[in-house]
Amino acid sequence: MNVFFAAVIFLPSSMIFSKASANEIGVYYLISADNSNGQGASASEAQLKSGIEQLNSDFSSLNISFFLLDKIYLTNDDVAGIHEGKWDTDNEEQVRPFTHYGALNIVVADLDGKNGHAYWSYEATDLIEVEPEDLATSTISHEFGHNLGLLHTYQSIDDGPITLFEGTDGWQYGDKVIDTAVDPGERDYYNDCSYSASAIDEAGNTYHPDGFNIMGKGQNTCRNRFSPEQIKRMNRVYSVINSIC
Repeated sequence: MNVFFAAVIFLPSSMIFSKASANEIGVYYLISADNSNGQGASASEAQLKSGIEQLNSDFSSLNISFFLLDKIYLTNDDVAGIHEGKWDTDNEEQVRPFTHYGALNIVVADLDGKNGHAYWSYEATDLIEVEPEDLATSTISHEFGHNLGLLHTYQSIDDGPITLFEGTDGWQYGDKVIDTAVDPGERDYYNDCSYSASAIDEAGNTYHPDGFNIMGKGQNTCRNRFSPEQIKRMNRVYSVINSIC
């Protein structure tokens, strides 16, 4: 079964989470390490635990909870370069043979110039990648937000003025969510999550972004919320990928 929402959400039925009980998602960690026993692992047990705690905090508004399903350690012999300190997420397909169907697969490794990365919902792959030091930040939730159909609040901002993105037809533009303020997309414009710039768009409209929105450009240590319409979208995606057809 294929389902299509608001021009951006393509949901093959292969994207299904297994649950211990209603609204629970099992997390399957794939951690880079020196060997399969976990020696020299890129993340500690405490960091892995903090990642699940972060997900539970940020997604509590969706009535979704997360638990540790299992974990494995991946070496450079398993996935080329994954434990060399600068893994390129363009090679993420090499991880696919090790993933767990029905779980949120989280690859933990030192990435090449990124805090995290994710598959989009239409790619039907329940997998994200996060740097070890970012497990306890909103990065992990930002990436899973992509799995559940969310785009960046600074998505395609050159396509038109703020008034278009935030107007009644805003569902067609940018992140395709009407109640999210457009973000100019520059981390330097923020003091943590407080917007401190006075940027304008090409039409002279002033940006008033929400630096605390998890899908925006605020600092990952303080972003802590989704908008009501973002929550609605994620709930719709989650309900479809977990439906029984």
